[in-house]
Amino acid sequence: MMSCKQTTEDATHYLEGPNTLGRRIAHYGHLLMCYRCRRFYQQMQLVIRVSPTILTSREPSDAEIEVVLARLKAAGHNPS
Repeated sequence: MMSCKQTTEDATHYLEGPNTLGRRIAHYGHLLMCYRCRRFYQQMQLVIRVSPTILTSREPSDAEIEVVLARLKAAGHNPS
């Protein structure tokens, strides 16, 4: 079984790269049992999903940042 350290260190490769059946099973098994790593993976998926729009768009205004932070707080995320 994978440790939390192994799971988080390998998160980006796991989420973006091709994976063997053994690697998928190891990650899935750990994520089933570990709430903290599941939360970390959800955050990584969000970063991967929004990063292309952040990198190609203008810098957001302070008001836009506040709107995003308010939405994250309402959804139960703690961005601090």
